Amino acid sequence: MRSNSCCPLATTTVLSIPMDPSQQPECLTIAAKSSSSVTVILIHGLGGNANEMKVYAQELAADPGLNHIKWVIPQASLQPCMRLGGRVVLAWYDSRSGPDDEEGILQSVETLSHLVRQE
Repeated sequence: MRSNSCCPLATTTVLSIPMDPSQQPECLTIAAKSSSSVTVILIHGLGGNANEMKVYAQELAADPGLNHIKWVIPQASLQPCMRLGGRVVLAWYDSRSGPDDEEGILQSVETLSHLVRQE
């Protein structure tokens, strides 16, 4: 089992601007132990990170019945979260207590869709 960065950083200083959907997020990968026929993309939640999800992927990848799976774990960009009082956290979009961050959600959908198309 090995892990490495599969994608370049989207931007080094993303604080108030959501990730550019044409660029890929930082990713960790766990290669398939046999010929890869499936890719699973694990996505962390608000304030989580790719390293936390990697632990779950490693546990799953240890199952001999899952040797054919390549695991890709992208990481969201840093941005203020209004639900958390504006604290800067890793997030796919701004989680607010009011109206949804439609623009941020759509940008994350496009970013993750681009990653899926690459796989």
